[in-house]
Amino acid sequence: MSAGFTGGVTVSYSQTFYPERGSSAPRQSRGGAAMGPAERIHPPRANALPHAPVEPDRERVWPRALALSAVLSLAGGVLYVALQVLVGQEILAATIVIGVLAGAGMRLGGLADRWLVAFAAAGIAMLAWMLASAVGTALDRALHPEQSLITAFESSIAPDAIIGMHASEPLLALVAALLVSSGAVVATAMFTRSRSRALPWD
Repeated sequence: MSAGFTGGVTVSYSQTFYPERGSSAPRQSRGGAAMGPAERIHPPRANALPHAPVEPDRERVWPRALALSAVLSLAGGVLYVALQVLVGQEILAATIVIGVLAGAGMRLGGLADRWLVAFAAAGIAMLAWMLASAVGTALDRALHPEQSLITAFESSIAPDAIIGMHASEPLLALVAALLVSSGAVVATAMFTRSRSRALPWD
């Protein structure tokens, strides 16, 4: 038996054959503790290292992306309502902002650039625009002294009132829907997370 000391690792050779050939392999000892063949291949220190990043869990990404898209599209709806109240009528050009924010929220939530994501963003943006349009109309009516705020909201926020309001002007509703959808699709396709700061859940 011979022993050698190299780089702080003591190697003792008892036999020349390895375990797969029926005898023991050379064993290394570090700090008085001997390491077998399995420990040399997978040292204990490797078990403490973090695992390699894996693909994000779809069950968690979709709810997070939908929530972010809804919040951002509602923020765009607040801007739409403010412009409608200030000007006195709906500004259809501002509907594209709602779509852009909805698409950006889907990508910010971690979803990839796919048509399903774009359609989902467009649907959320459409709902946000319809709600913003109804709220803006109610506030515009409430500014007149002959109608109270509660009455204006009751006559404008109801689902049948929202549908009837857009059905009475189908051309304007179609233009607004196209603007909202195009904004959502463009934002979904063009938004890149690499240009923004690292997110806390990355």
